[in-house]
Amino acid sequence: MSSSNSTSTPPTSTNQQPQTIQKPSPPKSHKPSLKLRPIFPTDDLSTRTTREQGEVETLATRLFNGASHQKISLHRALHIRWLLSGLVQCPTSYTALDASRPWICYWIYHSLELLGHRHNPTTNSNTVQFLARCQHPDGGYGGGPEQLPHLAPTYAAINCLATIGTVEAYNSINRPALYRFLLKMRHPDGSFSMHEDGEVDVRATYCALSVAKMTNLLTPVLCVDT
Repeated sequence: MSSSNSTSTPPTSTNQQPQTIQKPSPPKSHKPSLKLRPIFPTDDLSTRTTREQGEVETLATRLFNGASHQKISLHRALHIRWLLSGLVQCPTSYTALDASRPWICYWIYHSLELLGHRHNPTTNSNTVQFLARCQHPDGGYGGGPEQLPHLAPTYAAINCLATIGTVEAYNSINRPALYRFLLKMRHPDGSFSMHEDGEVDVRATYCALSVAKMTNLLTPVLCVDT
């Protein structure tokens, strides 16, 4: 006895065209209109620094493009709260930056400025008074209270005070002593030392002339052969 199948095969026709399956179109990419600048120019000079910089920019570009379909938000309030906490007390992990305290003030104030935050007068005055304690009697600023003057923290302190921009901030700068300090760091060939008996490099020249320009101390004597 033969058994019959419960399902029958439909007849085929030579004139029947195969059905075309419509594949769903891929979602459109919502890339922002912001265009990333190309990898920075190296003037055809390859160094370890340029190679590492290129690696960082390539990775950042890849991550940015990968997240371009998402909404990128800046958590402004959280950043402001974290920055303000650094003006009061830094965690113990910042101990290694004890000689960079004017830099911490400058970094925080500059970041808050970019975020559009405005300090209350008490915060500004407290910061000015702290930086005044970092100012050396012979001119310039040290990395912290009672530290030797150094052009790097001097640059940071002056920039921070300029960012605060109050009369108290400007009046706290001992300009005559600062000018004497800048002249003391200067060498006859126009170069500058970062501190007394310290290294001589382009950083020192930039910090010295930038500070002099901001405090209206940029004289011809300070710039001879520089």
